Amino acid sequence: MFVDEENGQPTYWHRYTDEQLKTVVLVCLLLMDRYPIRYLLRHSDITPRKIDPGPAFPQEILELNR
Repeated sequence: MFVDEENGQPTYWHRYTDEQLKTVVLVCLLLMDRYPIRYLLRHSDITPRKIDPGPAFPQEILELNR
């Protein structure tokens, strides 16, 4: 479990499984091979109203140098 603080209160997030993380990397690589994708952004990077995929998601796995 991943614990974050929001407004001084602990917020609990389930960790992503290894299988989920491997799958998201595979899907992103397949999409990047098919389409001219230059950047991978989280929903939370676009608008502060959204928090997905959440603080438990290891964003560094998507820093795919291509």
